[in-house]
Amino acid sequence: MSGEVSLTGLVLRRWDQGESDRRLSVLTREKGRILVTAKGARKSGSRLASCSEPLALASFQIASGKVNNFITQAQTHAGFGKLRSDYDRLILGLSFAELVSAVAPLEHPNPDLFDTAIIALKTIETASNPLAASLWSQLMLMKVEGTLPNWLSCSSSGKKMNEDPAWLSPTAGGYLSPGVADDYVDRFLGSSEALIALSKLAELEEPPANLKRADECMKILARFWEHHAGRDLPATKAVLQSLT
Repeated sequence: MSGEVSLTGLVLRRWDQGESDRRLSVLTREKGRILVTAKGARKSGSRLASCSEPLALASFQIASGKVNNFITQAQTHAGFGKLRSDYDRLILGLSFAELVSAVAPLEHPNPDLFDTAIIALKTIETASNPLAASLWSQLMLMKVEGTLPNWLSCSSSGKKMNEDPAWLSPTAGGYLSPGVADDYVDRFLGSSEALIALSKLAELEEPPANLKRADECMKILARFWEHHAGRDLPATKAVLQSLT
């Protein structure tokens, strides 16, 4: 990135930098995911405070420095206010944003990913069943990223699932038939009902009002995201803790 550019962006993550700055992971329509610094955002009354919070949607003016990119101006858009007023929806929204930040490559434009993220957060915010909405959103993200697992046919042999429980492996890319499961050290068991639910959910245009085995589905997807991300996912862990 060079010069100064105007970008529409969604703040995915933030962390403190120096005495008063914030470092942000922002998904933009124009440039893909970028890292930027919001100087002085932690100071009282800072004009960059609200637009540097996770899930903030804004128009950013970004200037490039020798090492980092900096926000020079920002105009916050109508965002996801209902997420912030509902704890269950909030942690699901933060978890989804965390997943996008973990898997989206830096400065790789992908308008479909940006649109999917916005639709997903709006869905989590408004759906009658936010947990089902979160699961549906995660599967849509996997589709866009090209990492949607094989839930009902063996990722190695192609054989159809016909047992319960069934073996799964994030490394293999989904379900494994019993004859090959021992080849994967990260294998774990999931109910056939949960795998069928995930397979059907991935084909829907919107999340259902009810979903069987939703808690188990969330735990299964978390194992796959941990593999894809290759790092700790604290917001996702918070979601899993809320299910217990």
